[in-house]
Amino acid sequence: MVIPLTLTGLKYFPIARRAVTVLNRGMAWRLKCEECALLVVDMQEKLLPAIHGAESVARNVLVLTQAFALFRRPLVFTEQYPQGLGHTVPELLRGAEQTSPTIVEKTRFNAAGAVAGFRSKNIVVCGVETHVCVRQTALELLAQGKVVTVVADATGSRREEHRRVALEELRARGAVIVSAESLLFDWLEDSRHPLFKSIARLIK
Repeated sequence: MVIPLTLTGLKYFPIARRAVTVLNRGMAWRLKCEECALLVVDMQEKLLPAIHGAESVARNVLVLTQAFALFRRPLVFTEQYPQGLGHTVPELLRGAEQTSPTIVEKTRFNAAGAVAGFRSKNIVVCGVETHVCVRQTALELLAQGKVVTVVADATGSRREEHRRVALEELRARGAVIVSAESLLFDWLEDSRHPLFKSIARLIK
C-alpha cells in the first residue's frame, strides 16, 4: 500500500517534514554562480612539478578557470615568491584570459588579502599546497565570515597525506569541500542552461 506523503501526516515523521521544508526553500544548499569568486593559489611553474598528482590538479584548476571565465565571474591568481618559484603556469592564465584575471604576488602563506576587494559571498579556493597556503587562506576567509568552498580535486600537496588531513580539518572547521564537477553542475542546475554544452565539453 502506498501512503501519500502529506504535510498533515508529517507530524509523525519529523525527518520527512524537514526534508519537505528544505525542498520548499528552492535548493537553498546549491552553490550559486552569482555569489562566487575564484582564488587560485600558487599554481606556479617551479612548484607544481613537486606536487603529488600534479597533472590531475592542473587539469581541474584549468577547468575551473575556464568555467569562471565562461560565467564571467571574478578570479585572481596568487604567486608565492615568484622570483624563486616562477610564475603561474601560462596555460591556466590563457584559460581565464576572457576575464582579465588579477595576479597577486605574495610572500605570506595566507593569501586571503588577494580577494579583500571582492564583494562575492562565496570564495572558491583551489591550488597548492593544500596543507599550507590553501589551508591558511581558507581558515582566514572563514574567520572573516566568508563562505569558503575548497575544490578538493583542484588542490594538491607534495604528500597526499598532507592534502587529506588538511581537507578533513577544513571540512570540520566549516569549509565546503566539493569536486570541480560538483561545483559546476550546481551552477548549471538544469541541462537547459545556455552554458551546459560548453561546461560539458570542459569536463569530458
